[in-house]
Amino acid sequence: MRARHGTAQAAAPEFPTRPIRILASEAGGGNDAAIRLIAQNLTASMGQPVIVENRGGGSLAGEAVAKSPADGHTLLYYGNTFWLLPLMRSNVGYDVERDFAPIVLATRQYSVLAVHPSLPVRSVKELIALARARPGELNYSSAATGTVNHLSAELFKSLAHINVVRISYKGIVSALNALMSGEVQLMFPGASSVTWHVRIGRVKALAITSPQPSPASRICRQWRVPGCRTTG
Repeated sequence: MRARHGTAQAAAPEFPTRPIRILASEAGGGNDAAIRLIAQNLTASMGQPVIVENRGGGSLAGEAVAKSPADGHTLLYYGNTFWLLPLMRSNVGYDVERDFAPIVLATRQYSVLAVHPSLPVRSVKELIALARARPGELNYSSAATGTVNHLSAELFKSLAHINVVRISYKGIVSALNALMSGEVQLMFPGASSVTWHVRIGRVKALAITSPQPSPASRICRQWRVPGCRTTG
């Protein structure tokens, strides 16, 4: 500590000085489960409660954090949607570069090409063939525009030259529920969100999105799903 004119400067209070809030997306999804595990460990190590607040899908969490004081006590935990939305919408209430400073890449996961068990396909090849035979008749579910499950499905449509119709839901949980109930026929949920549902037969997994073979591909073997493979 340095002194000035014989008087010691007051030491700044140690961070954090009060509970930390981490704003996240919809409750019940894979991101929600991950950040709650992280928050538990942060609470133990930082000496202050670390509280997770769910703000739904889309830009809601990002907008709330952007309007909060820049003192480190309000954080954002979000996936690719956070920086993709400003590229796709004109009314997002934050600027990624101006309003935020990155801290750490916390988790990484792949999406799963999942279909309802009633769909008579056992591989990606069979799904494409069915979609081409029934253009516009198959539906896929997604959360908000710009989410990974939305863009993954649109990329798949483009690469496979098929016409499947998007049904948009408020969040990843409601979109996944629509798949399990049979309201839609396919979806690209995150692996952490859908793993259990595949294991107990509520949905079928056909592929895992990955640019190259990865350790995540062992999930296919664990699920023992015929035709399940990694796909770029």
